[in-house]
Order: sequence, then structure tokens, then C-alpha cells
Amino acid sequence: MAGMGPGDRQLVLPVVWELLQEAEFVAGGERNLSLAEEYLAGRQVMVIKNNLAAVAAAVDKLRHRLRVLVLASGDPGLYGIVGYLRRRFRPEDFQVVPGISAVQLAFARLRMPWQDAVVLSAHGRDDSVWLSRLHRGDKFVLFLDGGRDVGEILSLIKRSGFCGRGWLMVSLGYPEEKVIPFSLGEGCLPEGVYGNALLVLLREGGGSLFPWVTPGLPDQVFVRGEVPMTKEEVRTVILAKLRLLPHHTVWDVGAGTGSISVEVARLLSGGRVFAVEREEEGVKLIKANREKFHLSAIEVVAGEAPAALQGLPAPDRVVVGGSGGRLQEILTFVDGVLKPGGRIVVPALTLETVQDTAVFFREKGYEWEMVQLTVARGRQVGGRMLLMGLNPVFVISGEKKAMTEEN
Repeated sequence: MAGMGPGDRQLVLPVVWELLQEAEFVAGGERNLSLAEEYLAGRQVMVIKNNLAAVAAAVDKLRHRLRVLVLASGDPGLYGIVGYLRRRFRPEDFQVVPGISAVQLAFARLRMPWQDAVVLSAHGRDDSVWLSRLHRGDKFVLFLDGGRDVGEILSLIKRSGFCGRGWLMVSLGYPEEKVIPFSLGEGCLPEGVYGNALLVLLREGGGSLFPWVTPGLPDQVFVRGEVPMTKEEVRTVILAKLRLLPHHTVWDVGAGTGSISVEVARLLSGGRVFAVEREEEGVKLIKANREKFHLSAIEVVAGEAPAALQGLPAPDRVVVGGSGGRLQEILTFVDGVLKPGGRIVVPALTLETVQDTAVFFREKGYEWEMVQLTVARGRQVGGRMLLMGLNPVFVISGEKKAMTEEN
């Protein structure tokens, strides 16, 4: 497999032309095949369109008796065909020759470094997947979905709170190349459908509704209702005690407004959050906050635990924020499915919850700890600052023993 770069023959690596001279079967998109046209005489050729399964089957059939070459646009490892072929073949069954990517060429055109850029793709993905990552940096590249108006995508970006400037890069490396600058703060934005385009976005002036990468989002940024919400100071400690890894599966039991689920999902990349809530208003609020923050990693589970937990993927981390009087049942169920080395965090307002959780962790052999938080917030009254205390909260966290050879 070889990357053909962004479309300019001069940007194709010399080794690719050598491979084409040796190849007996060549598969590639129409543009890539047209670049290699002079090498295709006498070769078996297959055009890649929406037929990846057929291409993979042909490659598998021929690779033991012919020299097979698959051509890809740009770099095949950047939102390219490498991922698909790895699911069909063993890594040792094929080789990859990288190409100059459209991302490299875009930043070269702009004369900008790009080691700090976040690379995203809107092609064939739910919008919330890439929108949710716009708070993770100040410089972005977004591969566009060729079937959608770029104005629609820019409108989504603007509504998400992203402020700054950008460039629409169309047909990079081809004779029809265009670079169209724009500002998200102005009313006039590029429109139209472009089949071979990407966006470069730069955040400016700290512009975003939710630009922070630290946990503990301000309470006021969430959609609120009558359902109780974990305050930002307590949320920060809960997140610290969860000790998350990007791929984790997390259960938020008694999720309320979903504030913890939102915070967890913003920290994950590849993981999932299951927000379990029995109150109808809570379910609506979780969904509203999931939409507001564009977090597709949150799955809302309407129902009462522990019954509502049946059939969910085994968790790495669990928060039990609300139990409806069934704390022991919930903890027992969670213990039965929690992965070895997994953690449970229980924020508690009452001494009874503290006692029940502590006894459970002791009896099950968890390594556990407890902190008590007393938070007072400053409030201006009559020109003077007074401290207004919030309810004390206990945060109890336990870690299930990891599996050993002796287990």
C-alpha cells in the first residue's frame, strides 16, 4: 500500500513510482489511478469507490501470486485505508509507504507549524464525535464530508462556541486548488459542497463557551432543572478519585443532570459513559447536556438501578451518585461486573451512606479511602465578601483487587 500524496505528481515519493513499475495488480481511486496512468498498461486494475470489501477480497485472492499495490490519497495512515486493511489482514501481511498528507500541505500553504494541531474528520461520523473535541486545543484540521455544504458544518462549529478564524482548503495539490480565508466572528462564511476539502481552524481570544481542559466546569454552564446537581468543587474531587484512562468504560449511576457524565466524557477518547437515571426530568437534562456539549460518548440509560445496569458493558470505573435507597444492591451488582483493578466512587451526604459504603468496601476487600469536603463560596453582600457554606460531602473511593496468578 502506498500514499500518493495530495495530488501533485511532484509530491509523490520516488519509491511509489518504483513500486508501480513492479506491480501486477493495482487498486486505487480514480484520481490516484490517473496520476499513475503511464504505469498501468498491462496491469490488472481495480477502481476503489464504495467497494472496499470487494477490493479487500480481490487483494486477498491475488496477493500470494501477484505483486499487489493499493494506492491511497494523501497518507494512508491518516483517516485512510490502513485502518480498514488492518481489520482484514494481519499487519505482517502488508507494507505501508507513507505519503505527504493534505494536512502537511495545508499548513505548508499557510506557512504554519502544525505539531500542535488536532486532526479531526467529519466524513462518515456523527457530528458530536468531532465537535466534542473542539475544546481540546487551539489549532484544528477538519476533513470535510464531501456530501455536505461546508456552510452547515461551519454553522455547527460556530454554535458550539468556537471563535476564531480559519481557511477552507479545496483540492490541495490539484490545478483547481483554492484557499479561502474566513472568520467565524463575521457573518459571511464559505458555502457550497466540496468533495476534496478540509478546514484549518485557529481559536482566538480564548473564544469558546467551554475552552477549559481542566475538570470542574462552572455550574452555570450546564442545563439545570429541579434535579440535584453535583457542585463543581465536589465534581473535581470525584474525577480525581476515578483515576480515568482515555479508553475506560464508566457508569454514572444516579446521574442527575449528567454533570459528572459530561466531565468524564470530555476526558475520554475512545471510552464510553453510561449515565443511568430513573427520574424522567433527569433523563431529559442529561440528554440536553449531552447535546449542548456535543458528547456522543454518553449513552443515557433510563431506569432504576440495579435493574437498569443489566446488560451494560463491564465498567472500569463507577460513580454511584444516587441510589434511591438501594445502595447495597447497587454496590453488590457493580462488584460482580467491575473489572479487576476497577474503581468505585461514592459521593455521600449522609453518615448512613458513609457507613454502608465503608462496610461494603471492607467486607469485599477493596483498598479504600475517604475524604470529607467542606466548601464555602464567597458572596458579595452590602459591598463585603461573606462566605456561604455548602453541604459537607464525603467522597468514598474503593479499588477492586487486580487479578494475580494466585487468583
